[in-house]
Amino acid sequence: MKIGYFFTVFIKFASLHKYLQVFCRIIFYHTFPVIAITYLQNIKIIFQKPIDLFYKIAYNSFENKIKPFSLSKGAFLMIMSDSRKKFKIEFPKIDLAGLRDRLFKKGVRIEAFGDSVMKGVMLDENKRFRSYANRFDIIRRDFDIEVVNNARLGFTIERGFTQIKKFVTKEDCPEFVLLEYGGNDCNFNWKEVSEHPDKEHLPVIPPERFAELYREVVNYLRDCGATPIIILPPPIDADKFLTWICRDGLSRENILKWLGNTSMIYRWQEYYAQICENIARECGVYTLDLRTVFITRHDFDSLICEDGIHPTAKGHEIIDNRLHELLTEIA
Repeated sequence: MKIGYFFTVFIKFASLHKYLQVFCRIIFYHTFPVIAITYLQNIKIIFQKPIDLFYKIAYNSFENKIKPFSLSKGAFLMIMSDSRKKFKIEFPKIDLAGLRDRLFKKGVRIEAFGDSVMKGVMLDENKRFRSYANRFDIIRRDFDIEVVNNARLGFTIERGFTQIKKFVTKEDCPEFVLLEYGGNDCNFNWKEVSEHPDKEHLPVIPPERFAELYREVVNYLRDCGATPIIILPPPIDADKFLTWICRDGLSRENILKWLGNTSMIYRWQEYYAQICENIARECGVYTLDLRTVFITRHDFDSLICEDGIHPTAKGHEIIDNRLHELLTEIA
């Protein structure tokens, strides 16, 4: 499809600031505008899209090629300079499929910490746990950066913090740290609940302690020089989960007596996810919301394994794609 565009240039002299501002507005009649900002000595060049579509802002030296991008196939804008410090604007015919945009500098490292969801655990057809083989592949491929997955099965924020302090220090600090906790923290000893449904039972990590530790983790990472990204755990399927924990003989009746109803399982896990979101907002850190992207889908049942907790391969793919989108925004 041929993409039409309208290009206007506005030149304004600003003697006070001693620079020449060139304002270029690019309007594509279809759906792939891009935006780029760069500086060359006293020249400021701005390419801006006026319509509400995906865009990317990139800062770079004018001596280097700047490649704004679209996540879909379409128009592609390239800006480059020649040896005389002049610039030219081109609309080359480039198939964006397979194009590798360099959004992060070479050497950027991401360290991931969390539980089995972050690890990529899922159930196979034989009801055995295995890892999602493609975890972070799309991130490594498209951003050409190092991603280290330190997540561990069964980890809580408490055990995770101990691990984080060993792996992340001021002397060896990644640029970004992914944090995904809450699923194990909010869990209960279901055997004890089944045997004593009339007693009080506490979660593995009580909510107040969970929030306190999460703040400490975020502050520690910032002190080291890392940028934390808090991931809200994907929702639990309460019906599947209850069936799963009762599969070996636990009393479903007693557990329901203590819970009140099955939906309490969902609400309790959601409560911990809300704590994660509150901490992210309070501390002003990036948030990756996996709950909304899961619960708003009509195929939600196909995204969660039989145990009600772990995402399926399809669910894990959604997680990686959503992370890809967030890193694109950050970059």
